[in-house]
Amino acid sequence: MKKYTTQQEHNPHEVGIDVRQLLQRCRRYWYIFILCALATSALAWAYLRYTVPVYEVRSAILLKDEKNKQGVSATDLISKELGLGDKKMLADEAKLMNSYLIIEKVVKRLKLDRIVYKRGTVRDEELYGTTSPIIIDSLTLRDSTKDFKAALDMVDDTHFELTTPDGAKQSLTFGTPFSNQYGDFTINKALNPTLSKEKALRIVCKGIEPTVQGTIRSISIDLPKKESNVIEPSVKTAIPERGKDIIHAMVNAYNELRLIDKKEVSQNTLNFIESRLLSLTSELSGVEQSMETYKRREGITSESQTDIGYFFSRLNQYDGELVRMEVQNDIFENIEAILKKPSVNIDLLPTNLEIKSTSLQGQINDFNKLVLERNKLMKVAGENNPNLKSVTDDLYSLKKAIIDNIARLKQENKTLLAETQSKNNQFTARLGKTPRNERELTDIKRQQNIKQGLYLFLLQKQEETAIALVGAVAEARIIDRPSAGDLPVTTKKPIVHAIALIAGLFLGFLLVIMRGLFINTVQSENDIKQGTSMPILAKIPLDKGKNSLVVGEGKNAVIAEMFGFLRSNLEFLLPYGNQKTTGNVIMITSSKRGEGKSFIALNLGMTLAMSHKKTVVLNLDLRRKNSIFDAFSNKNAGVSQYLTSEIYPPEIIQPSGKHRDLFFIHGGSLPPNPAGLLAHPKLADLITYLKSNFDYIVLVTPPVGLV
Repeated sequence: MKKYTTQQEHNPHEVGIDVRQLLQRCRRYWYIFILCALATSALAWAYLRYTVPVYEVRSAILLKDEKNKQGVSATDLISKELGLGDKKMLADEAKLMNSYLIIEKVVKRLKLDRIVYKRGTVRDEELYGTTSPIIIDSLTLRDSTKDFKAALDMVDDTHFELTTPDGAKQSLTFGTPFSNQYGDFTINKALNPTLSKEKALRIVCKGIEPTVQGTIRSISIDLPKKESNVIEPSVKTAIPERGKDIIHAMVNAYNELRLIDKKEVSQNTLNFIESRLLSLTSELSGVEQSMETYKRREGITSESQTDIGYFFSRLNQYDGELVRMEVQNDIFENIEAILKKPSVNIDLLPTNLEIKSTSLQGQINDFNKLVLERNKLMKVAGENNPNLKSVTDDLYSLKKAIIDNIARLKQENKTLLAETQSKNNQFTARLGKTPRNERELTDIKRQQNIKQGLYLFLLQKQEETAIALVGAVAEARIIDRPSAGDLPVTTKKPIVHAIALIAGLFLGFLLVIMRGLFINTVQSENDIKQGTSMPILAKIPLDKGKNSLVVGEGKNAVIAEMFGFLRSNLEFLLPYGNQKTTGNVIMITSSKRGEGKSFIALNLGMTLAMSHKKTVVLNLDLRRKNSIFDAFSNKNAGVSQYLTSEIYPPEIIQPSGKHRDLFFIHGGSLPPNPAGLLAHPKLADLITYLKSNFDYIVLVTPPVGLV
């Protein structure tokens, strides 16, 4: 039974990850982690140094409710029941606030389509507002789809030089319009004299449409999670002051648009009332003229003093109801006439006329909103825009619904009017007994009262509409001034440095693993255990010293102790004495040259000799000169001479001079055919002779990877 089989055998086909071995390898190459962390930190610093930081400017805007809304549509009632009314209104207003129509006004007002940079070595710094030494007042590009970029150098306080993209240079004067193949421009100098030190500048001029689209993408509006009329807009920009100006300009443009809508509705209503007042003035004058003519013709100077107060009071009550019904009928007919008017354009309907039907009032309000929305879409989009077609279809559907509703209301009003007129006729018949003149005069006064009531009603509404037109106020108000955070939202330094450190450690870990994958040599004891079941006799540490012989009398270094451990294990595996009558042959080889075969053989031989074992070290590596053995050689004859000439073994054996029991046989001169020479029968005779005269024969062979 072989003794080395008592060691635990390993299956070379077993695979897996040895975490402990991996951690040990990482600890061995700790410097790789430090270098990778330093490299990624340097990249992070460069990124933060040359990347433009982007800040987020936030604000809070209060949108006022429509308190003067006189009617509620069925859609509003359903939305209110579902809890969607306010949310939908805020979402629509937020969409309008960030629409192309509003942002276009913001871009033109703030001149965001023209940018000024201070030229730098690596990165140009953008200048905005009070930090810019120049102002591009007017701009017209030949091609609005392409950006115009040019270098601007300030010559003095009144002149500058412009270098266009094609390399052409123009010497120009501040405030004087100039033109080139890219467009027409006017550049003025800023009023702040402290900004004149910035001489090397760069300007970028863009088209309105791409600037508007880019600004819209940089704006986001958050809606409230609870019942509230406050929305929170935010702008992502490299310059916080520009973000603040965008929010202020956006709110102002929104309020201007809303005021225009309100004034348009109020003006339309006012025009309708004024036209009706002109008509009623003529009718009322005719009634008064009829009364005057009747009294003059009949010679009536005063009214009858007959006690008919009760009848007149009831007649006045019914007359008032008739007046209100006539007013409602008149309003219905005028609205119906506007809706049925043959015209390509769709007019707004008058509001604030105290229509008794809440459903009709709600439909009128919805109709006016759709008209305003359609007018906006016609200004921005073309006639084939799908949204415009959808809104137009909704308008015609709503127009038909309003006409049907008016027809129903007129029929109901007609029925009530007939009932009231019937009651009025009853009291009129009771008054038939009064004198004829009194009755006829009463009829004329009733007509006068009707016209006066309608006239006074319209006068009141005229004043209310005029006040609403003049006193229209903005619907949006900033309640939290725009402000930006101290840290940018895209390049936060702590996070970037933390990511860089983690990436450096991960890169180091990856390099250590990859290095292990490309290693095809034995690096540790575990590599041998995983690849073979053979026992390990000893582990000899690497000695970087220049002394090839580390074992000797009086030397007790760690490496000398390890060679002693190797000798003990060899004596266990290769017993000597009664069990064996000849010397033990130990062959030492390696996978390639330079792995320490000669070093191990020399010191192992010295260790065996120190244990009083006669030992000879035989160098069979005939492919190259061995500097270690050459240092102990004192004559020329070696293995190659023995195999090629008539030389006996004792002639090539030489003492080491280091110990009386240690001998050497060097390789001799380099032969032309070392492999064929080692196959000579005399080599077997040499080994037999050595086994008979020595306790241990240590053979140093060529690397197996080469032969």
